[in-house]
Amino acid sequence: MTKDIVLNALLMAVWRRHPQKQVLVHSDQGSQYTRYE
Repeated sequence: MTKDIVLNALLMAVWRRHPQKQVLVHSDQGSQYTRYE
């Protein structure tokens, strides 16, 4: 999984929900978290 795919998915989720407050993403909660591409 590349960072571009993940970033696009996050941005699309925020765009679709139109949050009223700031969004906080916990990036260390998944098993596919990686620091390098």
